[in-house]
Amino acid sequence: MIKHIFSTIAALMLVACVSHDEQYYRVNPQELQVALKQCRTNVPSQVPCETLHNIAIEVNHLAYELQANPQGFGSNIIALQMEIFKQQNAMTPSDDNKLKAMKQELAMRLAIVKWLESPG
Repeated sequence: MIKHIFSTIAALMLVACVSHDEQYYRVNPQELQVALKQCRTNVPSQVPCETLHNIAIEVNHLAYELQANPQGFGSNIIALQMEIFKQQNAMTPSDDNKLKAMKQELAMRLAIVKWLESPG
């Protein structure tokens, strides 16, 4: 029993210590909002407030794009998924950065859909 309690506490500590880098804020718009509010009172240690502001502009742009044209936004997600699939099958070492960027964009777009269109 004690073993399970220590395992749970250790897991919670690991989750709490996860670094909040730029990509984290791109795929967690709610946390981005909290971090931006905290910028008014104190400076976050890992991501500068100016960077958070730039990420917020990107997130807002995607949110506007989703609200303006949901079908087009969904089509862009599908096209991005297909392109990632093609890149993974024909991958060369020079394509690694492009593939990583596409995966990050896909994660960001899916996070926007989850944030704005998911029930509850």
